Amino acid sequence: MSLKKIFVSILVFYFLIFLILPHTEYQPADPGIKILQIKDFILSGYSNFFASYLGRELDPSLTFFPTKPPFGYIVADNPYYVFPFFVTIAYTPFYLLGGIYALDLLSLISGLLIVFLLYKISNLLEMSETFQKSMILFLGFGSINSIYSFMFGESIHASLFITFAFYLILKTRSTPNSFYFLIAGLISGLSVLFRIELAFFCFLFLLGIFIFQMYKSKLDLILLCVGFGIPAFVLIIANYKVTGNILGLRGIEFLNYSGASYPIEKRLFNLVKALFVSDKGLGLFTAWPVFLFLIPYFSKFKMWKEKKELNFILFVSIVFSLLIPLIVKNDDGSILGPRFASSVQPLLIVGTFYSIQLLADQSILSKWISKLSYFIYYSIAVTILGYIILFFFLKASHKMNIEIDKKISGEVIFISKPDYFSLVFPSVYRKPILSVDSEEEFHKFCKNNRTKIPNMISIVTSNPKYDISTELEYKLVDSFSSNGIHVYNFKSAN
Repeated sequence: MSLKKIFVSILVFYFLIFLILPHTEYQPADPGIKILQIKDFILSGYSNFFASYLGRELDPSLTFFPTKPPFGYIVADNPYYVFPFFVTIAYTPFYLLGGIYALDLLSLISGLLIVFLLYKISNLLEMSETFQKSMILFLGFGSINSIYSFMFGESIHASLFITFAFYLILKTRSTPNSFYFLIAGLISGLSVLFRIELAFFCFLFLLGIFIFQMYKSKLDLILLCVGFGIPAFVLIIANYKVTGNILGLRGIEFLNYSGASYPIEKRLFNLVKALFVSDKGLGLFTAWPVFLFLIPYFSKFKMWKEKKELNFILFVSIVFSLLIPLIVKNDDGSILGPRFASSVQPLLIVGTFYSIQLLADQSILSKWISKLSYFIYYSIAVTILGYIILFFFLKASHKMNIEIDKKISGEVIFISKPDYFSLVFPSVYRKPILSVDSEEEFHKFCKNNRTKIPNMISIVTSNPKYDISTELEYKLVDSFSSNGIHVYNFKSAN
């Protein structure tokens, strides 16, 4: 199959998957919270980034704000969701134009642009067409890029930024232009506004340019640093002004999970899970075993020393992929491996396939390289499984929210733990939602606020026999159960 046919196949396949997958605002955790941030920003008249909380009259101290760290924080007596507000600003115009469909389409476009950029980078590296075809097939159909292209989130866009930054630096090898260094610094700096952990990437990017001498003059380095500095200055000033912390709420989250709260043995264990397998999914080498070819490549020191452009790419992408699970505390995603390393995976891919070409040129591991297509097909099969999981995940999440919303009849909603906040997203802007961790705490709250609480209340819990009639003057009106989640509607007995 020619490169042109591969590109057309990817384009057709991506838009087909885009049409098949459900598009919903009601998604658990990160995507759902980001949508709420966008809506809150719009409702504020674009004046602030406070989280909407209709329960404030019942809960002036914000003790029962429905989501807790790491998704929600109280700063200066105002509730905030955790995600960078630069993401909110960037997404808002697209949300206004087309809602979740526009946001999902934006991810798709970024994913396709990454495929094109990696092809351009492979041309700069003078990769042969044979290995270009294998690389594009793997990137387009079997990589994390091909999953994130269909998920609402900023990782795919941050990946586009840093991939473009690499393309500009590599282009200066054949077309010297100091202005490219300024743009590369600016673009990679902008990625930090989307993903704070990419500040570490920017450090490695600068270090790699210096170590591998990817610059022609001191002016190149100065302009690169200026490019980094502009977004960094905006980030520091804006974060401090809004949250009182120069790293923003993500910075607060990282600090909360540093030191004794994230011991070294836990960090090392998470690294092993990220590389191999966890209880939630596959790791880097088990989802994408093609990366194992890097081991024999690095065993050839002479080859490693001669290819500055390639090793610049590999240095940044490998070090970032290995160290970010040690730095950032986060649960693994289903079959997605080390999620926070996803932004650099396109770079790791182009570096890996060019390394395989160099091994093939020297007749090293010829038998294994001849079976490269099987490695690619395996990862494509994993990706197809990912599409299936994503389809049912989005469909179930939307259905659950709609069903629960129809069954809730109370004027106030109590959830028994913050995890259930994502089950009542349709009610966020219509009814007060409070998170009360225990029945005792709930009883105490109701008794202390009896005059404020309406006659009809709803409770969302995992308890199959939730009854408040013995403690409070409420009687059960009706209930609803689905997938271990129970909704109880109570009415005042008075």
